[in-house]
Amino acid sequence: MAINRFIPNIADVASNRKESAWPDALHFDVLKAAYDLNGILDGCAISDGSTGLEVDIAVGCVVIDGVAKTVAAQTVTLAAAHATLPRLDLMTVNTSGTLVANVGTPLAVPVYVAIPPSEVVVGTVLVAATATALTDDDINNTQINLNRQQFVMNRSTSIITINNSLAEATLASFTLPGRALGTDGGMKIRVGGQVLATPGTPILAWGLDFGGVEVIALVTLPLDTSVQVREYWAEFGFMNVASFSSQRWWIKGAITDPTGSEMSWGLVDVDVNFANLAGYAESAEDTSADKLVDIRHKWDEADVNISINRKWLTVERIPPA
Repeated sequence: MAINRFIPNIADVASNRKESAWPDALHFDVLKAAYDLNGILDGCAISDGSTGLEVDIAVGCVVIDGVAKTVAAQTVTLAAAHATLPRLDLMTVNTSGTLVANVGTPLAVPVYVAIPPSEVVVGTVLVAATATALTDDDINNTQINLNRQQFVMNRSTSIITINNSLAEATLASFTLPGRALGTDGGMKIRVGGQVLATPGTPILAWGLDFGGVEVIALVTLPLDTSVQVREYWAEFGFMNVASFSSQRWWIKGAITDPTGSEMSWGLVDVDVNFANLAGYAESAEDTSADKLVDIRHKWDEADVNISINRKWLTVERIPPA
């Protein structure tokens, strides 16, 4: 167990543990870091381990410099206590999702170490002099929860060009960290770029795989045109439905017609395994685990005069209700 307050009240700690209830510059640093998207998205509570000076962290997801990272349940053992002086250890998670114990200096009036770069604070631990085990009063979940925040999880302006063939090709691919969206959160994946279409009526098709499962089958987009470059944008999105393993998907977008006007298009076809209900698909993937997202495309004919590129990509987090 542990104290679940950003700064404990004096009444929350034992008389010989008052150091953990003192406001410190660290607490203001943690608050400031949250404005730069450093905090907790889900879980990651710390508590005393089963033996000795062990500290456990629960499974969850953190955000470090705006990038979500899955955290597995794990345990670290703190350094041995000083013979006569207490110290304050700072518990952080790094970009590898690893729990790190940043050892404080034993002092009569102990202070915290500075927050290491590219790490997020998940808690603090008071290691009393001569301590060989931890108590509930020693551990505090000094955390800022960002679960209600809407932010861009991924972005790219690198240009990817895919020349035409009949084979499916990946236009965008990224990993969604487990537990990053919450039980009823979601995301919007937006891509845009250019299409070069040959004379005739080529058909461009889009699809999306999530965790290796085709959740949106190829959505067809007929093009009747003379040779020219067209601009397009597309949005794929889903919402978790009060669960980590139930989603509702949508796809929409637009492409310019030969006059330069936009032609809208929406979800017109989904995989036979999922219902096509009022323009959306349903699936049941476990988003508490990391999931690979692949946006795919293909043409119905092979032609050197047909190609597509991706000029930009954004992945936006939709916070839980």
